[in-house]
Amino acid sequence: GLWFMLGVCGHAAGALACNRLVRAIPMKKLVLISAFITALGASLMLVLVWSGLNHPLAVMGPMMLYLFGHGITSPLCMMGAVAPFPRLAGTASALFGFVLALVAALVGQVAMRFYDGTGISLACIVVISAACLLVTAGIVAGRQPLAAG
Repeated sequence: GLWFMLGVCGHAAGALACNRLVRAIPMKKLVLISAFITALGASLMLVLVWSGLNHPLAVMGPMMLYLFGHGITSPLCMMGAVAPFPRLAGTASALFGFVLALVAALVGQVAMRFYDGTGISLACIVVISAACLLVTAGIVAGRQPLAAG
């Protein structure tokens, strides 16, 4: 439970940082920055577990960085999903949450099927998710922003 707490702290710190950074950095630039932080954490985790480092910090240290980036990205994504529908903000938010939970459940099922007793399968899934975020952030950065920035 204490190791898990590191991830929670990383995510909470990212959400708090987002609150401050969104005032100083344009939204589409902040999405790119947070996507790179997320990818850095994912890549670091893969390198550490692939090298055979068998310690909880080899997974949870990079996961903390990954979740820090995710903590910045999540509120920005929610803002981007809700902004085009101001009169249906509650519905848009609920749909966003549903899709997020559905994808998490599907990824959890895939992760379970590939678990081999090491951190490699987790690291690979985290790297794939970070790569998807980078691609999506690149697409968003190339478009007109939906909110300030």
